[in-house]
Amino acid sequence: MIVNLNDEAYNLKAQLGGEEHIIWVGTAGRGIVFRTIDWFMIPFSLLWGGFAIVWEFIAITAGAPLFFALFGLPFVLVGLFLIVGRFAWDARRRKHTLYALTNKRLISRTGVKTHNISSLNLSEVKNVGLSLKPDGRGTITLYNYTLGVNVSKALSGFQIFGGGSPNTLELIDDAQEVYNKINETLNKPGA
Repeated sequence: MIVNLNDEAYNLKAQLGGEEHIIWVGTAGRGIVFRTIDWFMIPFSLLWGGFAIVWEFIAITAGAPLFFALFGLPFVLVGLFLIVGRFAWDARRRKHTLYALTNKRLISRTGVKTHNISSLNLSEVKNVGLSLKPDGRGTITLYNYTLGVNVSKALSGFQIFGGGSPNTLELIDDAQEVYNKINETLNKPGA
């Protein structure tokens, strides 16, 4: 869990190259998040899990051979993960995600015990997208290709297990302000 952003920013300084400095540091939003894909995934997971649990119940209570009871067990586990586990996994991942915007790149650090660090050079960014909520939180996506059509917007909710792309600042506070900082940095000469 990320406790102090100043300490985290100091720890990230080891990742910086020459003439690179941190402009902004933040964390991903916390808690359970419902995404567009959940309009499909929730009913699907309830059907999957319900069928698997009924299968297991019938196999066990009807005295079916052990093979039938064991055969249904992985389906029950997958069903339980799809119903509740994926929300817990996504919330835990975001709880341990830190973002840093420098004058040269976007850095994402994830992981609980082992930190996985990835980055995207701002010189590769062609477009920047912002999805803003009324409370000021939002998600910023940096695209390293030019969009002919807004395919990414149509597919943005199609994340069964949550985001986590190094190109995405997910559910950050003051998203509009950070979006403006990214655009200012991209528009500076030499960026």
